[in-house]
Amino acid sequence: MAITLKLHEIVNAQPAFNRLAATDLSIKVGYWIAKRLSKIERELKDYNKKLQDLYKKYKTEPVENEPGKVQITKGDREAFGGDVEELHNIDVILDIDPIKLADIEDAKLPVGDLMLLDKFIVE
Repeated sequence: MAITLKLHEIVNAQPAFNRLAATDLSIKVGYWIAKRLSKIERELKDYNKKLQDLYKKYKTEPVENEPGKVQITKGDREAFGGDVEELHNIDVILDIDPIKLADIEDAKLPVGDLMLLDKFIVE
């Protein structure tokens, strides 16, 4: 089975997946979570590369008093924001089965994490 998501949903859910993976789960469920996470991380690697390409595409200027940090020049911010929004709204098909809620019911996760993982979970 596959799950279709917007790229931003994957980006936003990744920290929650990491917290879920760090909880005390059975060996079987822990393995399934790790397999899902590896597929998610592959998507995030592609996302981060494309995001870096966008930073290179638009002129950047150093942030005063913050060595190593740069910002998009004022004239390019709107175009940059539009390109990032377009990137975030790309449909991604993840070849993973949803997580069964019963399999993670003992995981102690904040409600916010459950909301971020909602599209990855079935009852």
